[in-house]
Amino acid sequence: MTDESHLPFSEQSLAFRLRKRAEIRRANTERKSVQEGRPDRVSDLLEEAASEIERLRDAALQSLGVFEMLRGHELPFYNQRLKTAEHLRAVLNGLSTEAASRSKTDE
Repeated sequence: MTDESHLPFSEQSLAFRLRKRAEIRRANTERKSVQEGRPDRVSDLLEEAASEIERLRDAALQSLGVFEMLRGHELPFYNQRLKTAEHLRAVLNGLSTEAASRSKTDE
């Protein structure tokens, strides 16, 4: 996990915040499951959700990267974190619109 605690809350990724919340829950010695040494199922779910978010984000970025390599262009935002599904949709819509207009001019 990359430490994003130095960033303002609004700039921290959802995956980081979920993992941090799981870490805080597990460190709370007043929790019954911690005292009994049992697993914290909610913390496990938080970490599982964070992993899935990262996996999906990486797959989306990889797909965008492959699409751009095929077109012979670089994405200036490829290494930036996509913060929302709406942002990803906007990016994909913009790319598909641009690709459609290029194919019309190539004909």
